[in-house]
Amino acid sequence: MVDDGSTDNTIEAIQSTEKQGIRVSSISLGHNQGKGSAIAHGISVMKEKENGIGQIILIADADGSADISYLNDMVKSLSDTIETSQMMINPWNVKSIVVGCRNDGTLPSRKITRWGFKRVVKFICGDLRIDDTQCGFKLMTLDAGAILYKDLNLQRWTHDVEVLYRAKLLGISTSEVPIGWQDKDGSKLATSFLQTVTVSLEMLLEILWMRLNYSIGRWRPALVDGDQQRSNLK
Repeated sequence: MVDDGSTDNTIEAIQSTEKQGIRVSSISLGHNQGKGSAIAHGISVMKEKENGIGQIILIADADGSADISYLNDMVKSLSDTIETSQMMINPWNVKSIVVGCRNDGTLPSRKITRWGFKRVVKFICGDLRIDDTQCGFKLMTLDAGAILYKDLNLQRWTHDVEVLYRAKLLGISTSEVPIGWQDKDGSKLATSFLQTVTVSLEMLLEILWMRLNYSIGRWRPALVDGDQQRSNLK
């Protein structure tokens, strides 16, 4: 669990579960660096501790918006992809990612902004093979996470788009599974119509900036453990 410099009682809540005998490994960043940066930090720590056995990573929001029971469907999807690979020694080292697709429980006001955002992302980035890029419920192999989240250029709300755009460039297997979802109150992204418009414009500009930089070759997916980049990085 990674705490991105929160000012609530997140860390205290985690520590209380540890006192109850529930083993939870937690990392607390000194100050808020953005969701993408926090996830990247957590994956980096996992990669350093890797014991050579393939591992998988579940990314989920702490507010529990995603229905955890759908994890079985995502594991099945990831497993199906891995079974089709030709890596026989350790198939769980195959680079693959599964993204949840929120199909219910979304507030009407958010449905509109999400619909518009999806169309904009597809127009700017092309087909990323994922309809709901911003879903906070993602499952992937550690090897996939290590390369997709390494040295992210977008570290806040639009980092998901860069991660999936990198997956497209590198030919990393990507799939989507419908999940149960219930929006929770208390979102800090935008709490009013004006804030929603402002944040949406900021995200749009970030995605345009990202697409431009990858197109001219200023930004490229990072290399991890000798991985070779594909030639079509534009």
